Amino acid sequence: MANEQNTPSITYQLIQSQFTGFEIAEAHGILVALACVNRMDVYQDWLAEVEALADHSQELNTEILKILFDKTMDELLSKDFALSLLIPDEDDSFKRLEGFVDWCQGFLYGLGISGIGMADLDEDGAAFLEHLAAFANLDPESLREEIESEDEGLALEELVEFVRMSSLLIFYHFREAETVH
Repeated sequence: MANEQNTPSITYQLIQSQFTGFEIAEAHGILVALACVNRMDVYQDWLAEVEALADHSQELNTEILKILFDKTMDELLSKDFALSLLIPDEDDSFKRLEGFVDWCQGFLYGLGISGIGMADLDEDGAAFLEHLAAFANLDPESLREEIESEDEGLALEELVEFVRMSSLLIFYHFREAETVH
């Protein structure tokens, strides 16, 4: 419980309200992908990508981005698989689906700019990327009516959990590869 007091409460709505011109879900997907491949300066690389995403209508609040970065790295390195995808809360299924698609697109983009491809992953990792590509290509607007149903909302939560756990597996795959070599 004491640890919770030291870690700021970060929600999608709080973070997104601080930034206009780009989706924080997409930026978070990029961050997790960059962290997975353990680039030398993940924070600076990620910050450069976020600046490229932004429409520059306002100055980036790098203080908030640093808090998000630190929290995400703590989650990735946690032994209890604590990673959470920074997407809208469950109370709005359509917005959550949009955020999920943005997050998936960001993750794929992050892997792409880091030079990681299917050949760098095991069979499960490659299958995950295939699924992620399908999720990234979903059209939330065409699924608007369906996603409002309770069953489809549960299906979305299962997809979110699948992506969350698979992202952690990719992270651990590259961490393990680092220690083996």
